[in-house]
Amino acid sequence: MFNNIKLAQLIILISLGMTLSCYAECDGEIKQVEHGFDSLHNYKPNQDAEKFVTVKVSANNDCQYYLVLESQTNFQLTGQFRDIPYYIKDEQSGLSNSPFKKFNITDDKASLGFVIISGTVVKAGNYTDRLKIVMKNQHNEIVDEYDFDIDLKIPSNISLSFLGYSGTNATVNLGELKATEEYSLLPSLHIVANIDVIIRVDSQHLGKLKHETHDDKFAIDYKLAISNEYFELKSPITKQISIAEGDEVLLPLKIKLADFSNLAAGRYSDIIRFQVNPVSY
Repeated sequence: MFNNIKLAQLIILISLGMTLSCYAECDGEIKQVEHGFDSLHNYKPNQDAEKFVTVKVSANNDCQYYLVLESQTNFQLTGQFRDIPYYIKDEQSGLSNSPFKKFNITDDKASLGFVIISGTVVKAGNYTDRLKIVMKNQHNEIVDEYDFDIDLKIPSNISLSFLGYSGTNATVNLGELKATEEYSLLPSLHIVANIDVIIRVDSQHLGKLKHETHDDKFAIDYKLAISNEYFELKSPITKQISIAEGDEVLLPLKIKLADFSNLAAGRYSDIIRFQVNPVSY
């Protein structure tokens, strides 16, 4: 009876040892993460931008493995003023941002893509997220982990043009000049930017329309309106424009003449210069 009990204990121990040995063989490690194609920093609203990495592992070929990704900021690239959502994709499936998504390993490697989809509002600045790549075996055991950062810098992108009336040549003919008249047939400022901007406006004749030949004697004072806000141009003026939920802003322009009388007939003109620069925070 004693021998039978001892034998049973021995069999249990041997069986337990074999189970532990089998599990231990399904071990492995993440050797390296190679960074490949990357267009995230060139993101444009009309197309996706992507970054790819290849995760290389070392593992027992008799076992099955997969990867799970964890994001410190829930798959958001975190910036100073806003976050950019992004998605993960692999070669076999579509986009995902789930921490429970499994990514298969084939030939000891897996290719992963990080995607900012078109239409996402992206402003210039620095963005980051910390990812944890978790390698698991078929028993759902963690066999290795690897941390790496996504660091993204979106450069400022600004353009200024005119749209609408006389927008192609930026020369406006006001026609007959009348005292205190408001003229709205001017082009609109068209700003395309991914960052808040400062508009600087200055007048060659300091807010006066001067006579073409007697500019030292005859002039007409005027004010310039940007989006219905009037400014005197006796000195350069600045106006901050917030690029809130898009990258395109239209600013209509108007001119209002001061009261005048007893001026010489002829052509009166001025040159207004517009300049846009990114806001420095």
